[in-house]
Amino acid sequence: MCFVYCSVCFGLDWGGDLLNAQSPMFRVNPEHTGAVQGRGPRDYGKVLWKFETGGMVQSSSAIVDGQIYIGSNDGFLYALSACTGRLRWKHQTGGK
Repeated sequence: MCFVYCSVCFGLDWGGDLLNAQSPMFRVNPEHTGAVQGRGPRDYGKVLWKFETGGMVQSSSAIVDGQIYIGSNDGFLYALSACTGRLRWKHQTGGK
C-alpha cells in the first residue's frame, strides 16, 4: 500500500490558482536549482486528498495541465486530477 502526496495535494494559499503557481515541481526545474520568486505559499493548510496505488512510488510525480502523472511499482502509470485526486486513467506499463 502506498499513499501519494505532492505539493498540490495540500491546501496552499498562493493568493490564486494552485495549478498556475510559479512552479509545478520542487525547486522550479529538473535540476532543482531554482527558487520561487516572491513570498511563496501563505499557508500550508491541510491534505485535501490522497490516492492509493498498488505498489511503492519511488519517483517524483509530474504535473501538467491540471493532471498529475504517477508511476508505481505495481506496473501502472496513473493520471489523476490535481484538484480532486480522482483517477482519470491508468495504463499498465509492464514494468516496475
